[in-house]
Amino acid sequence: RSRRPRSSRSATVKQFGFPRAIRVTRTGDFARIQGRGRRIHGRRVTLAFDRSRRGETRVGITVSAKQANSPERNRFKRLVREVFRRTRRAWPEGFDYVVIAKEPKAIRSYDDMEIELAGVVRRVGAR
Repeated sequence: RSRRPRSSRSATVKQFGFPRAIRVTRTGDFARIQGRGRRIHGRRVTLAFDRSRRGETRVGITVSAKQANSPERNRFKRLVREVFRRTRRAWPEGFDYVVIAKEPKAIRSYDDMEIELAGVVRRVGAR
């Protein structure tokens, strides 16, 4: 059986992936970031952030069931993850972030989400 050469796909996936290590997953971390952390308000999202205890930049996402049905909430979360994944280097390092949806239905595309998050992330660096 012939062996195929390894593709560089695995390196690309690792570089641009969304592994568990860069996600805020624990309830206590969400509570700490939203309770003790600072907030920056955008038109459609609020960004809560606090110094990371691990030193790595991580992101969590919250969307209330009262704001949107499950497909709309899932789309919002997918868009946030994709924007973070592609623009991670632009986010100030050493913070844990929680993106809180204000109007999840108003963000229709990747470009809308990128513009919205870029606006609030830029203001994190100014603080």
